[in-house]
Amino acid sequence: MPSTDDAELSFRIYLVRHSPARTGQRQVVRKGLAAADKPALFANVDPGRYDVQVRSSGWVAQDEVDIEYAGGPGATEVAVYRLAALACRLYDEQQRPVEGATVAVYPPSNLLPYFAETISDEYRVERHHSFPLLRKSDQAGSVQFTDLPPGDGYWIRAESQIHASVRVNDVKLAPGETQPVDVQLLTGAFVTGRLVNYDGSPSSNGTARALRPYNPSRDKEIQVERGGATTSEGWLQERMDQTNENGEFRIGPLTPGTIRVQLHSAEDGVHAQVQRDVQVRPGEVYDLGTIGPRYPPVEFVFVCDGFNHPGDLQMMINPMPQGDAAQESPESGLIQIDVAQRDRVNVQNLMPGRVAVIVTSRSRAIELFSTTFDITNRPQRLELWLRSAQPEAYTATIRVSVTPVPDFESFFGAALILPGEYPANLRYNFGVIPADAGNGALAADLAFRKRTPGNYTLWITDGNRCIVKSVSVTGSENEVLVMAHMADAAGACEFRVRSIDGLPVADAQIEWFWNDEHLQASEKFGSPYLISKTNSEGIALVKGYPANHGSLVFRVHAQGYRSETVRARFGSTVDSPAVEHIRLTRG
Repeated sequence: MPSTDDAELSFRIYLVRHSPARTGQRQVVRKGLAAADKPALFANVDPGRYDVQVRSSGWVAQDEVDIEYAGGPGATEVAVYRLAALACRLYDEQQRPVEGATVAVYPPSNLLPYFAETISDEYRVERHHSFPLLRKSDQAGSVQFTDLPPGDGYWIRAESQIHASVRVNDVKLAPGETQPVDVQLLTGAFVTGRLVNYDGSPSSNGTARALRPYNPSRDKEIQVERGGATTSEGWLQERMDQTNENGEFRIGPLTPGTIRVQLHSAEDGVHAQVQRDVQVRPGEVYDLGTIGPRYPPVEFVFVCDGFNHPGDLQMMINPMPQGDAAQESPESGLIQIDVAQRDRVNVQNLMPGRVAVIVTSRSRAIELFSTTFDITNRPQRLELWLRSAQPEAYTATIRVSVTPVPDFESFFGAALILPGEYPANLRYNFGVIPADAGNGALAADLAFRKRTPGNYTLWITDGNRCIVKSVSVTGSENEVLVMAHMADAAGACEFRVRSIDGLPVADAQIEWFWNDEHLQASEKFGSPYLISKTNSEGIALVKGYPANHGSLVFRVHAQGYRSETVRARFGSTVDSPAVEHIRLTRG
């Protein structure tokens, strides 16, 4: 609480209880007043998990206290601090103030509850999203944010109609102080062009995206997606625009430098990705001219074999270009199309080579079609004969109770594996429920829905412990109950990744696969079981796989390097992990 100089101040204290994990609700159960010399006392409190929250004008608790109350007398102290302020000054390259710029302030993750939760007059916890905080700069280029909880790790994003987005990281706000921050805005660039179909007609309602290279220092804590139709590994989307009726687009303002432009059609004929990399300068309008697909359309025709056409079909195309086409263009990427009740779809710009095509019914979670095609550099018509959309005759739920209880929030992995079938069902439908009402013990309850009888392998880990167990499904039961006790130490391996010249490779991704077949299937499904990334020293610890697993298969890849596959046989555990030295080559 504050010093005695502020003894006349009162602070409203709320005791917020967490309801059982299955509901996830939070409720204010007590409220009271406190001051510097007079704590708030709560009597007749039931055992359980609580938050202690403080609300007062101009003051805030630095960290809302999360306690597990077991009953009996006790005391919890809450440190209270004055609120802080942030004063930004925006100026351009000529040191002139920028009026009308948009400034967004993002709080550090540990302070998000302060912005995301309020307590209503009825003393209910209400969740909302009031961040980032947004303001416009005035004529002097100034903008101020007040009543901010002190803390480390605030960050600021600023931009205007002609200036590119700028980010300022690691802003620290001290209690009761106003922190000045100067932000220089750079004149942005614009990219224009016209998107057309393969026959030259305009592609209206298409999407034009501008991506910039990922910058580790600037883009701190931003996740970079891998692959996909709208992202590229190592690139972040900065702006987007829709094409008009003439297929024209204008994207900006953009950060000067290298820009990757991705174009997609939203018409009946679907474009696979059309992509261009350009160099833009401040204030430049870079015209890409007319852009269209390089490769002719491929018509996919859906034929339902003895059943009505489902209304929720989803089509996925995974291009796997080979030979010269793979070297010519990076325009391959996973393509997802909502087919709905259409009986055909045209896809333009599929690169020559092999593609994997999967058609599913979303509501039934059933795969109706899966095969590969060889795409040529000529117009093609391919028929997709869909299997029955009715569920298979046998569907069972395999319910697993796990002890000790895994820490789901920090580390947890589970898979039910049928040999030859990938991907396995990962981390679905799990929660914490009472396993034995008699002694109040808790167990983790996992539910896997399987449609095929057979001998499955169940794998569960919390990172430190592990279990591998055989589960037999005969086809006669609706629910299979399995008790799993994690007692074996999990396997672990420390990877030390360096370049050929001996420099550590940061942010390299290490993936563990069950076996070689699983690795091969990942080209289609992309579902490794364990993932870890190297730190700034090129070191990553992969843990959680079975220590006595017969064959360990890892894949190591990093931006700008060729992927490496590592196969090993060892029984190292988390107490004494094995060490693998990896050298990656550029490519």
